[in-house]
Amino acid sequence: MKEKQASYEIERQEAKRDIFQAGGDIKINKNVFQIINPSPEAIERLAKIVDLPVEVPSVNASGMTKSASTEGSRSLQEIEEIQKNVDDILGLIDEKGNPQVNEFQTGDVRISRTELLAKKVLLLEWEAFIYPNNPEAILKLKEALGICREIIKLNPANIDVLLHIAMLLIYVTPDDKSDEEKVLHDIQKLLRAPKNDTEMFQLASANFMLAVHDREHIDFDLLMKARAIFEKLGRMDMLQNCDLYLQTRPVSPVTAQGFQPVGRWQIQISDGSTMFLNLNPDGTFQAAQQKLGLNVQGIGQWGFNPYNQMLQMQGLLNGYQPFMFGIMIQGQQNNGYYGVGTDGASYFIVRV
Repeated sequence: MKEKQASYEIERQEAKRDIFQAGGDIKINKNVFQIINPSPEAIERLAKIVDLPVEVPSVNASGMTKSASTEGSRSLQEIEEIQKNVDDILGLIDEKGNPQVNEFQTGDVRISRTELLAKKVLLLEWEAFIYPNNPEAILKLKEALGICREIIKLNPANIDVLLHIAMLLIYVTPDDKSDEEKVLHDIQKLLRAPKNDTEMFQLASANFMLAVHDREHIDFDLLMKARAIFEKLGRMDMLQNCDLYLQTRPVSPVTAQGFQPVGRWQIQISDGSTMFLNLNPDGTFQAAQQKLGLNVQGIGQWGFNPYNQMLQMQGLLNGYQPFMFGIMIQGQQNNGYYGVGTDGASYFIVRV
């Protein structure tokens, strides 16, 4: 058994040299482990690692999915191959025994040890979620969680890694909701004033997970806040995840008389704008919104779920900008209906 293990280790070391050192010399330049004159294959394999997203996989109403960035195109074999390359690079760095060597470079492609660890976390998550019922899946998630905690010791404010920790805790400790809640509340504090689209997406992701992590007590108000940010950022994949949860919202008894959507409507919105909306019997719609002297036109498809009173619309604004939007009808008021949009605004709807 020991001889077999030794043989495996020799083969593994040979594989490292074949992949990353063939045709090149090793050089330690300050804190960078460099392969001089690397093979094209070595550059290509490192580039594949660098190009991996850092985005946390999304939690939808049917369970866990891979990040939309994978586009469902990566096979288990490809994931395992990339993960092996990550492990090989980490091994080469660690073998030098110098804690200051924390980056790896082949050609012009460069990556830090922390980034490599973060990529490994994502690969472990993908591998686990391809076969979620496999007994080894939870072990891979636990391994990913351990790596995340190692990274956070070096950089406590790494938001992407904190999001991974929160998501992993949802699955690794399903009976303890408090641990992921603490992490997500910490993220909200760190992103109290998001400075760019990346931070806005991270905040929306934290709000989304905090809203749905306890399936028996979904926070629909927080979910709509997250949806409003995703819509602003054009993240249609996350909009769909939000809408899947919003469809489970209980129906208010006030709406028992029923909202019949087909027809022409005038809608007053809490931001001060007015919308005219035609909902046609064939499922198409036309809309015009007037705000601050501007006229926005919208066309597309609509649908209405009578069980949760959600009116949903999806289409194009001004002929080119895709959008997805919903209004949750809350009840009747005077001669119309009032509702709350997935953008967080209030809507007063009157038939004309």
